[in-house]
Amino acid sequence: MALKKKGGQAFGAKKYTAAAELFTQALEACPPSPKVQAADLTAAEDVWRATLLTNRALARLKTEEAKPSVAAATWEAVLDDCRRASKLDADKWKALVKVAEAIVALKLVASADEASRVLERAQQLAPIDSGIRERCEQLRLAVAKVVYDHLEVGRRARVDSSLRTLRDLVDAAGEDEAAKRELRLTLDELQAEEQNRRGQVVPEHFFCPLSLCLFIEPVQTPAGISYEKGYIFEALARDNVDPLTRAPLKASALVPNLSLKAAVQAFVRANPWAHE
Repeated sequence: MALKKKGGQAFGAKKYTAAAELFTQALEACPPSPKVQAADLTAAEDVWRATLLTNRALARLKTEEAKPSVAAATWEAVLDDCRRASKLDADKWKALVKVAEAIVALKLVASADEASRVLERAQQLAPIDSGIRERCEQLRLAVAKVVYDHLEVGRRARVDSSLRTLRDLVDAAGEDEAAKRELRLTLDELQAEEQNRRGQVVPEHFFCPLSLCLFIEPVQTPAGISYEKGYIFEALARDNVDPLTRAPLKASALVPNLSLKAAVQAFVRANPWAHE
């Protein structure tokens, strides 16, 4: 108990490296609460370990928050800790969210299904007004982008190979002008299709002005301005004014913008690259 408490105090004091070390020491000792009966000892120890593993993962991430990006090795350690934590305590939703974040950060395409499963579980467990549900939806999109990016690399390689083959065939056609015309037509069509695909843009109004990300759960003010639900609720918790117009605004005045939500979802389904 003492080591866990000291770790929490170090974390609160922003001494994250020390906190991670103290949580590690507590894991090595890992006694359950002295109040726990012998019959409940194993379950209590599992919950205890899950909490320490999750706390250590959070501390490890915090040690690098001032850097431009978190090192891959840190994400790997976080993923290992949080996977272990979620196995020990299936209700540890914070660990589940970090598993998904690590999978996205490490671009683990093979673990995309795992990320989807843990996010669904985290959404079921997280407090309704915590903002975690919106975070889980953002991570779902991020997981989809990881998969899309992986597939897109292969697709672009195949297109580039086809373009090279067509150019070679044009050169090999020699004086056969009919064959050249046919090949050039196919080449031009493929090039135009690829340029169009790579040159498309996401409509500006599909982005929340606060998060600067694609809308997931847009809500609308009486003035007609849309915000991502979690972000505007967080802003209104600090100050009951519209972040853009500075006009008085209460959370109770917000209504779901279902048409915008449907439009974004339809666009993303038709254009997976929109996650970029």
